[in-house]
Amino acid sequence: MVGRDSVKSEIVKDMKLVAKNETCPVCGKKSLEIYHATLNLPYFGEAVEMAAFCTSCGWKHADVMLTEERKGVEYEVVIKSEEDMKIRVVRSSTASIYLPELGISIEPGPYAEGFVSNIEGVLERILDILFQLLRDAESDEQREKVRKKIEEIEKLKEGEISSKFILRDPRGVSALAGKGVVVRELKNK
Repeated sequence: MVGRDSVKSEIVKDMKLVAKNETCPVCGKKSLEIYHATLNLPYFGEAVEMAAFCTSCGWKHADVMLTEERKGVEYEVVIKSEEDMKIRVVRSSTASIYLPELGISIEPGPYAEGFVSNIEGVLERILDILFQLLRDAESDEQREKVRKKIEEIEKLKEGEISSKFILRDPRGVSALAGKGVVVRELKNK
């Protein structure tokens, strides 16, 4: 089993410690460490990566934000092949992700985390949540519904079915980069 310290070490290896002994929002102890790094992301420009870890309770939070705030934006691409899994995703903590044909929406909440990944990585995150829901399901009906959703995601990853992938950010600091991506400015910020 990988320990908490080794996971933290891997995440912050290229980051600078900027605050120590801050108050943890979960346990209230003065054991929160905050790290950050400036990144230059191809296609997106300068970004700041931030991570916070509590050495007492293990709480963690991470975010990636482009440094330049822009007008609200929506990116859309149709996922229809395994090649589309490589499309780069930069999601800020204010962005929503939608796969309408699969009935999937990911809305930002108070502890939403930004990340840099690709479409396959986003689908893996969704699968992780679905497997947790499968374990926690209280009825056969719930389990069957989750199993069908897992099967749909797997078929999408293999290019057997297609779905739109929509990334919407009212602050305009998220992005998709790859072949076939359509960009629209949001009318209301």
